[in-house]
Amino acid sequence: MGYIVAAAILALLVIGFTRKTVLVMAVLVALVFASVGIYLALESRREHRIERLMDGLVMTVAYDPSCDLGKPVRIALRNDTGRRVEAVTFDIAAYRAGHSIPLYRTRGYVSDRILDPDGGWEECWPMPDAIRGTDTSGFAENPPETLRWEVENRTGTFAPR
Repeated sequence: MGYIVAAAILALLVIGFTRKTVLVMAVLVALVFASVGIYLALESRREHRIERLMDGLVMTVAYDPSCDLGKPVRIALRNDTGRRVEAVTFDIAAYRAGHSIPLYRTRGYVSDRILDPDGGWEECWPMPDAIRGTDTSGFAENPPETLRWEVENRTGTFAPR
């Protein structure tokens, strides 16, 4: 649709204006397209850089009966990014074998622990909430220690260089 509008405007310019005006408008249109292209290229580089940083944040989660009674889920984070991590937001979920809908999920966990490069921590966290509307028979047949635990939607905040 935008191309049609641009072609119509260009046709009106060619018919109704002098060559000098058409030339100036063509240069302006070219500058706008070049600016948008540069912006998209820079944005793509930034997203790729963030993706690489996120790959360097290694998180694991597991049900650990050796943790405190009220906090049976052990979450560990290792910072292999080469930059200081100031905060991490993440979700955890627990899946039955052969199923794609979790029995337990909690969204929006936040750790504001500052981690230097090559640093790490681990800590016990509370059990996630049971998913509403799931088949409750799965809870009795699949105790937490038999589930596959995963960290999802990990997002880090990094210190500037």
